[in-house]
Amino acid sequence: MNVIHIEEVNPNLDNFVKSIRDIGYSTQIAVADIIDNSIAAKAKNIDIVAVTIPYMTLAILDDGLGMNEEELKEAMRLATKSPDDIRNKDDLGRFGLGLKTASFSQCKTLTVISKKNDQLFLRQWDLDYLAKENRWLLITPDESDYEDFPLYKKLAKQKKRNISDLGEYRWFYRGGLSTYY
Repeated sequence: MNVIHIEEVNPNLDNFVKSIRDIGYSTQIAVADIIDNSIAAKAKNIDIVAVTIPYMTLAILDDGLGMNEEELKEAMRLATKSPDDIRNKDDLGRFGLGLKTASFSQCKTLTVISKKNDQLFLRQWDLDYLAKENRWLLITPDESDYEDFPLYKKLAKQKKRNISDLGEYRWFYRGGLSTYY
């Protein structure tokens, strides 16, 4: 085959994000997908809190292994795992999409706060920001913005934890705090 020209054609992120938000998760299945991640992280305890003021926030806190900065960044990457990789028999994740697709189906912002070796690490996907910038830009939010969030103080006091927070819901996630809003 003779190649005349090769060009990069990236997806329109606004349209792509709208598509992945409509994959078909119910709220129950989305929460179950996040809890599955907690179980895979060897969590023995999982707390779930929902509040409606000042906006709907769902926070999930576990005592799983937690993630350091690089592990958290990789967990936030879409398609972080190859379906061809050999997995632990207890790991139900296959494609590295569950956290993100489950979360995005319920909210436009996913914040994960994870604690490992007594350090907190935060990362956030903001779908409106992605659409505006038309680039996959992972945000590192200011920790002080989350000090009043459900379960945050509990995470900060514990040896190892994760919170996920879903926005529009907020949702705090395994190895720390995930937030949906």
